[in-house]
Amino acid sequence: MTTTNRSNTHVVESRIPTFNSIEEEAAFWDTHSFQEFADELEVVNDHTFVANRYNDVLKVVFKGDALEALDAAAAKAGVGAGALAYPWVLERLGMVPQEG
Repeated sequence: MTTTNRSNTHVVESRIPTFNSIEEEAAFWDTHSFQEFADELEVVNDHTFVANRYNDVLKVVFKGDALEALDAAAAKAGVGAGALAYPWVLERLGMVPQEG
């Protein structure tokens, strides 16, 4: 991932990858420490916290190669597996996905 510092004077190639899902990011940080990237960190004073926009979470267990197929389709679409599966489920239920 390429980032620009706040003064827009220097472009730095980050060693922290861009993630397609929270799960992918969690797996990365489970095996890495932010201290490995201390030279890339900067103090942020103007932060904003955003409330969780999800109401409920459903855990789905996939068998066989189904999860690999879903992950491959999601990667091809440039989204996470959950983001790809959600509209599919709504379509099957005859519902229209809500924007946002």
